[in-house]
Amino acid sequence: MNGGSSNFDKLKEPNLFISAFKDECNTIWRALIALDPVRYEECKTARIKGGKNYNHEGSFANKLLCDMENQILAIIVNFFKSAGLVSDTCVLGAMIPKDSKINFSIHLPECSAVIKSALGIDIVLKEKPMAEGLELPTDIGEYIEPRIEYYNDHNQFAERR
Repeated sequence: MNGGSSNFDKLKEPNLFISAFKDECNTIWRALIALDPVRYEECKTARIKGGKNYNHEGSFANKLLCDMENQILAIIVNFFKSAGLVSDTCVLGAMIPKDSKINFSIHLPECSAVIKSALGIDIVLKEKPMAEGLELPTDIGEYIEPRIEYYNDHNQFAERR
């Protein structure tokens, strides 16, 4: 799946599960491409120009799904902020402050309906209760940000020519 069919094609005898999985991926990719064939061709052309002449279908599917996810997230953020239910940015997977005014049994279905109306996507938003706490060890120490060292000695090689 990652990188296209090259690894699958190298299999001497792919088992039934792997073959069925590959067929299902191809079916999904074709369905996603059918949603916007012009955009698919544009993405494919750009990939080829960029030196990537493989797995255009999977790459387009990933791009399309990421775009859909971003649209959904934008609607969620706008829904909760415009309703005055959160004051800061709210994203999927983020923790909602305890003092927020969100009534999950009311607001999540309402937000799902807004997503359906705006994008035509059926999605059921759920609250994930966070019953367990995170306990950090007392001797954790100070966090030091990793850094990358940059060296300028590469210029000396260019000067020697």
